[in-house]
Amino acid sequence: MTAVADCQGRFVWHDLMTSDVEAAEAFYTALLPEWTIKSLTRDDGSTYRMIHANGYDLGGILPLAGGQEVPSHWIGYVAVANCDATVAKFESLGGACCVPARDFADVGRYAVVADPQGATIKPFQLTNEVKLPEMPGPGHFCWDELMANDIEAARKIYCDAFGWQTNEVDMGPSGKYTVFKAGEREVGGGMKTPGECESPPMWLSYVLVDDVDARAAKAKQLGAQTYVEPQEIPGIGRFSAHADPTGAAFALFTITMPMET
Repeated sequence: MTAVADCQGRFVWHDLMTSDVEAAEAFYTALLPEWTIKSLTRDDGSTYRMIHANGYDLGGILPLAGGQEVPSHWIGYVAVANCDATVAKFESLGGACCVPARDFADVGRYAVVADPQGATIKPFQLTNEVKLPEMPGPGHFCWDELMANDIEAARKIYCDAFGWQTNEVDMGPSGKYTVFKAGEREVGGGMKTPGECESPPMWLSYVLVDDVDARAAKAKQLGAQTYVEPQEIPGIGRFSAHADPTGAAFALFTITMPMET
């Protein structure tokens, strides 16, 4: 188990908010056979479909609330020491609180916030220790990447709100890539939204797989839209980016070098 203090600043959970829960579950379990789904009944009577892979709970699948004009999307939870204080920090920096802080059973306290450019994320104040892999395995979420119109402004927001530090990596023609760090651990990345990309600012979640090319082809067969065909990240790995049949964006990644712990 990972102590609450050791989780700070890390992505510890991912939820899919979708317009069609059944279609989403069918798609992801076909694409990612590492995933198993367990349906849990919550206190309010709703069903939460928990995702499990290779010994770890990863997140869940939920229906979008009725009447919401929000597209299907994945959203990551970042562990923080104080959820309410983090929400206040986002608001003081020009962000917005989309869902006010609330307690969830004996798990912790969370909220949904948007940075000033509109990308959403969940600060999560954990109550208990959690089981987190030191190294991501097949089927695990392995990276979260911010795409922003103004990456310099976004970098300041997240460093102030989450206590992250940053490194910049020169990606050649692609420009500078920001690596977010919590202490010595790399927890995510950020980049200016590519000019050819029509997506609004957002966080993109990556899932580790054994063969990006084969999984990307499978995703197409299952009805996904491909945004980025499989391609190399020199010296790091190979990735592709897609939208599932309900419209939620995600990425697949195969690593070719050891990941930091």
